[in-house]
Amino acid sequence: MDYLSKTPREPRVFLLVMKAGKFSDGEKMMRQMQEDFGPRINESTIVLFTHGDLLEYRIMEEYIDKIPGLKELIEECGGRYQVFSNTDISDRKQVRNLFELIEKIAFVRAELKARQLKRMEELVQQQQRELEELLQAQQQNLNVLIKKHKNQIEELLKREGKLQEEAPKSKSWIPFLK
Repeated sequence: MDYLSKTPREPRVFLLVMKAGKFSDGEKMMRQMQEDFGPRINESTIVLFTHGDLLEYRIMEEYIDKIPGLKELIEECGGRYQVFSNTDISDRKQVRNLFELIEKIAFVRAELKARQLKRMEELVQQQQRELEELLQAQQQNLNVLIKKHKNQIEELLKREGKLQEEAPKSKSWIPFLK
């Protein structure tokens, strides 16, 4: 079922939330999201790792590179990920960063939609021009045919008039009926 078409509002942003260190569940969830929402869901998905403070790696990229398949998943999602620390809940910076990332996705999607709309308008205008040109050509062809048939009709009427003039003036044109 196409759930995205049934959602009324933009922007749509999906968070794939997983505990750092539990990638296999995240991969399953992403595949399920793709089945439920379609393959383009990756364009709007942010991978959000919780418990980032418990990772033995201080640099998230090292963790991402070490776990098989995780780098590919994040690349599928446009390289968008965020790490939340669960121990310091007073750190509002991580939430602000997440909202900035969401706004960036919304802006990019709106810009893309505007470009697509403009391109569609250009295509419609081009097709309109082509149809008008085709209509003009068909009208010209029709006018030529009308003129040709009009001349043929006039020629036939002239011939009929000549034949009537040449015909005998009697009531019957059949000689033995006179």
